[in-house]
Amino acid sequence: ELDKQSYCNLKLVNNSEHYVAFK
Repeated sequence: ELDKQSYCNLKLVNNSEHYVAFK
């Protein structure tokens, strides 16, 4: 569930930096 929320957050943010930080 947490992963899904994080994924949604990434889509909302739509920021390369955020994506890198998530990885």
